[in-house]
Amino acid sequence: SACLVGSEMCIRDSSYNPVYNVEKYLGQCLDSVISQTWKNLEIICVNDGSPDNSAAILKQYAAKDSRFKIITRPNGGLSAARNTGLRHATGDYIFFLDSDDYINPECLEELASNIGNEKLIYSQIKNFNAKKSKIINRDFTSTRSFIRTCFVWGCLYKKETLDGLNFPEGMYYEDKVFSFSLFNKIGFKKYPVNEKACYFYRGDNPGSITNNPAHLKDTILVAEQMFQTCRNNQELLDASLFMLTRSIRGIIKAHGYSLALKKDIFHNSFIPLVKRLSPTKEMFADKKSWNEFQKYCRYNNVKIGFVHF
Repeated sequence: SACLVGSEMCIRDSSYNPVYNVEKYLGQCLDSVISQTWKNLEIICVNDGSPDNSAAILKQYAAKDSRFKIITRPNGGLSAARNTGLRHATGDYIFFLDSDDYINPECLEELASNIGNEKLIYSQIKNFNAKKSKIINRDFTSTRSFIRTCFVWGCLYKKETLDGLNFPEGMYYEDKVFSFSLFNKIGFKKYPVNEKACYFYRGDNPGSITNNPAHLKDTILVAEQMFQTCRNNQELLDASLFMLTRSIRGIIKAHGYSLALKKDIFHNSFIPLVKRLSPTKEMFADKKSWNEFQKYCRYNNVKIGFVHF
């Protein structure tokens, strides 16, 4: 059995799917779950206080399929919903599915058949929108490469692998913190990846977390959480600092964010973070990364960056 945990939903096999303001997409998501060729599922759907029609939709599905377990809670965000789903999951495996995405009918059966003795197995992901679609490949060549695709959705976990782990609440981009906490626990290596993309990620949902510039500050908070979690693991520590440097570079170069927002992030998030962490040259894997990080730490250079922008 397996658990699907998503924007807010869990399947036995436990599947968990968090649900918040997704009534437009929820039916397609749930249909993809109940049509799975792997039938022994616990489908845990966490309604995270959604004010739209999602609760009624969940009730309709639960009335027709006894595998559904609906949990309603006050709105607390994606991490809180996922943690709620994990606490209620009783399956042997966990699979996270966001409620605006969907999976193909063979997804869970293929992943379960190919996981073998490993602690987890990833699926390739198809990122789609109204105009085009593309495959997102999981890249295990290094922790720096993997950090770009360390989403928790599209992965089948053996349940005991996640024991003792929780999603950090009150921030966005929590997948990265969770994934690196997991690798800090079980070790980073090339884990198996299913050849066929069986997870379909909706890249054009305007309400998604990744499309909201108000969440930009949390890239800094996430990097700090990763740093604190992995500070005794050199490979993961370098990746967290690499992510922080990339985030700052992206903020400086982003044309879609106002100068006021950028200044706010630097003065109230980035500079205080650097003072707390006090990174040293020895924490970085190479001189180039260290030099780039130093550049963003110097107040005058930050100002120059703004002027150039």
